[in-house]
Amino acid sequence: MEFAGKVALVTGASRGFGMRIALELARRGADVALAARTIEEVPGNPPGTILETARLIEAMGRRALPVQTDLADHEAVIAMVHTTASELGGVDLLMNNAGMGTLGDVSETSTFDWNMILAVNLTSQFLAIREAVPYMRARGGGAIVNMGSYLAHTYPDPADPDPVAALSTEASGPGITAYGVTKAAIERLTIGAAADLAKDNIRVNCIAPRWTETEGLNTWFPSLDKTHWERPEDWAEVVAVLMSSRADNLNGCIIDSAEKERILAVERGR
Repeated sequence: MEFAGKVALVTGASRGFGMRIALELARRGADVALAARTIEEVPGNPPGTILETARLIEAMGRRALPVQTDLADHEAVIAMVHTTASELGGVDLLMNNAGMGTLGDVSETSTFDWNMILAVNLTSQFLAIREAVPYMRARGGGAIVNMGSYLAHTYPDPADPDPVAALSTEASGPGITAYGVTKAAIERLTIGAAADLAKDNIRVNCIAPRWTETEGLNTWFPSLDKTHWERPEDWAEVVAVLMSSRADNLNGCIIDSAEKERILAVERGR
């Protein structure tokens, strides 16, 4: 197994992208720390907890470490990384997945919501990278993947004939500005961190999905036809490739949906 002996840390691992990525890394041999706020089901919220993800990983014979973490709390994010290293022996792989957004146009966005989105989507990624780097250096290198979005450079347009764009307009509302700002900044964080850390044999890349069918969107928008939406399992496979030695030549890359398909074609054709 290609990640045997490796320790991965995945944020937002209770459901959606994070859960699938954690399971894929475990399937390939990694022990996985699982960070999120959710350790118990909350009525009305999407299904999934880090305890449930941990049980699935342990059933594969891998170690799983649930780390309940409020990603908006700077000190909690720092503690999350150190707890992972202390309990599992280090950090080799980091998936900065956790994120949030709010609806409403920019004139309706409160300062509280703006700062919360920045904290969860962007600052938590910076802090996790900063704190994980010394552990990766000590183990000879590592790989980091950040969660971006196609919304870094556009906004859902109701006139777009692409069915994914049309549906995402209904799902997100006009502009989704605060969310998009953080995703654009994550791309710059990715290319900057990649340049800074290349000397340490630490690669940093970013994935930028379009609208993807997850437990959250199924709960919040149950009536939307998601036939044309992307699948988190495919992105989980891409993340695993980006963290593997087969992607040693990829650093500071933003992987969009088209590039995802090319990576999957190569991976599945091996």
